[in-house]
Amino acid sequence: MINDLFIEKIHNNYKLIICSEKIGSVYAYLLKEDKIISDLWLFNITSSPITEPWKEKKIPPFQNSIIYAIENEFNYSQIDETNYCIIFQQSLKNGIYAKILFSGFLIGIISENFKPGWSIFSKKNGPLAQRMVDFDEN
Repeated sequence: MINDLFIEKIHNNYKLIICSEKIGSVYAYLLKEDKIISDLWLFNITSSPITEPWKEKKIPPFQNSIIYAIENEFNYSQIDETNYCIIFQQSLKNGIYAKILFSGFLIGIISENFKPGWSIFSKKNGPLAQRMVDFDEN
């Protein structure tokens, strides 16, 4: 169930955690030696807020605002610990990065050299995610 989502994948001394947050969003965290080196808002589970929550001086994580988030018809109920794939890769520019797929669809990329990562549900680069079309694999 999406509200209790927790996925962990280890690659050498890197760890990727994908989890649902109580605020109504799903995030990915890339850790190296148990320290967060990058994070990524993947999508909101509930409706996106109109305002930008991070400007209200609340404690992260945040839901992404409608300014940055694509309101989508993604079927969240299909997401669980059984239908995902995480592919770790490496490049000179990105260092170690991980591609996050659910039900065969690439929905996010998180990299040790860039913060934040890229989400298919980001319509504008912002503080929580970059647009997927701006990712350069080279």
